Amino acid sequence: MSTIPPSEPSAESTTTQSTDPNTTKPKQPKGFRKRAVCAAPAVIIAALAVFFLLTRGLFQSVESKVQSAVQQVRNIQHFPVQVDSVTSLTGVKPEGDAIRFDYLISSSVDPSTFNPETIRSSVIPKACSVEMKDVMDAGIKLKYAYTFEGTSKSADFTVTKADCATS
Repeated sequence: MSTIPPSEPSAESTTTQSTDPNTTKPKQPKGFRKRAVCAAPAVIIAALAVFFLLTRGLFQSVESKVQSAVQQVRNIQHFPVQVDSVTSLTGVKPEGDAIRFDYLISSSVDPSTFNPETIRSSVIPKACSVEMKDVMDAGIKLKYAYTFEGTSKSADFTVTKADCATS
């Protein structure tokens, strides 16, 4: 019988608790909140991190590494992935020297409330996490593309290793 450390909730209170914060549904937002589209699900970040730890291809081009990383993610993750009540990650694809994450934002969100810079600043901490260090060190950029369901409104931004050095 194992003991539960004091910092963790008791076993009885964890029977329905999810360990992945991206699977819990927040309260329905009144407006667009920066948390609504803050980052790729943890499973994708973990997959990319493991991939680069295991396959540090010293003689591969950055584009080749991007292709391999995207294929690895596609092998373990099926899309779309519901990120929160208004955002879905619809796919991951290679785009030159960047891994592109495509998001779809629900039509219940007013596109005029979307501020790409606010979202970018909330994504950078996860994109620049320790788990993603090898990805960034390999010269790979992370591109985040958001499309609003039922409209032509879209926005995208890219996170680079230089962004991580300043954050």
